[in-house]
Amino acid sequence: MSAKFIATIAAAAVAITSVNVTPAAATDDDLLKRWLLGAATMVVIGNALHEARNAEAPSPRVTHQNPRPRVVHQPRHTPHHANPRPHKPRGAHVLPRRCVRYVPLPSGREYRTLGAKCLKRHFDHAHRLPKVCRESVKMRGKWRSTYKIRCLRDKGYRLARH
Repeated sequence: MSAKFIATIAAAAVAITSVNVTPAAATDDDLLKRWLLGAATMVVIGNALHEARNAEAPSPRVTHQNPRPRVVHQPRHTPHHANPRPHKPRGAHVLPRRCVRYVPLPSGREYRTLGAKCLKRHFDHAHRLPKVCRESVKMRGKWRSTYKIRCLRDKGYRLARH
């Protein structure tokens, strides 16, 4: 950048001085010589700029003779459904919060429990839930099968945050 700038300034200075500084009594021969000298100077400066620009070109890349082949691992089997679910870490028994049901008590209060039908639909391993935690409660006039949340928590299960 600085070499270009200096060369441009020098070329402009030579061009201006050769055109504007002429003695009052100069002949046509003298004017022609000065003009040719200025043109030759411009050619020399242009050639120097061209060589400097080519010298600053980046060095070629180093390529390896025998690059390592790229290995692409194929899955051993394809999933059974189009959108496979993300892998959950082993031992993380997370129950869906959407299955929480509120059972009214005779005192007017209510307690939370997990609906068995909802768990069967939305939790893949509902058939593995501990039978000890299962209970039957009367909700809206019908007996429903549910799971006690505190019992499941004691057995290592937890509710999802959302």
